[in-house]
Amino acid sequence: MNPRPGSLSVIALHGLADSASTVNRMVFEVRRCMATPGVRSRFPRAPKRPVTILGGRQALAWYDVLAYDRSRLDAEGIESATERVHTAVRTERAAGRRVVLMGFSQGGALALHAGLGLASEVAGIVALAAGVPFLDRLATAGPRAPRLFFGHGRFDRVVPHALGRESHRLLQEHGYASEWHSYWCGHVLGRRILADVRGWLGREFLVTPEGYPARTNEAGAAGRDPAGVTIPRRSQGSRGERTRPWEPATLSG
Repeated sequence: MNPRPGSLSVIALHGLADSASTVNRMVFEVRRCMATPGVRSRFPRAPKRPVTILGGRQALAWYDVLAYDRSRLDAEGIESATERVHTAVRTERAAGRRVVLMGFSQGGALALHAGLGLASEVAGIVALAAGVPFLDRLATAGPRAPRLFFGHGRFDRVVPHALGRESHRLLQEHGYASEWHSYWCGHVLGRRILADVRGWLGREFLVTPEGYPARTNEAGAAGRDPAGVTIPRRSQGSRGERTRPWEPATLSG
């Protein structure tokens, strides 16, 4: 079934969490800050598993984290989690909906890996405080490749700001339409970040925060704001990079 224009599902993947209450806070904030007509949100939960960087302590994690960088990756665990994400995406598409994958921290890395693998099956990918896990697997973007949104805190001590920026740059070099946002904060998911994601969804995927039609997802297409003014596609250069002021955090982890 072909997805209907304006019918959008956001599948949001949480980061490494020590308890269900941490995940519940993310769900609450995303629902509160990103409620938009025509957009349905889905919040899969990772299973509890021992996590190496936590000394083997149990946590809600999509896969094991063996190191704080890319030097050691749980490739088998990442692929297993990716299959679960692919199933969730295809379930939404079978209902006639376009899909955007969104994730924070570990969830953002998984959203990137799974979404890039699905190619045109997803309309967009939102990676917050995250980077691509396997840089050597990046493929050139196709004509209907997903559009990308990166958001990262400049003072992130868990997932370095430079790691996210590097992923954004390399994906642009591979032909992806990627938008970069820096924030004056650490490893957090704040309301300003979610507001920017909400605005991006509106600009890119037919439903604006005010409920007006926006532009299509076709490469190079332009759209119109509620007043009927043509909005050109954002360039892939420096104008695609934005910096946002610090704000109180709404979620860490």
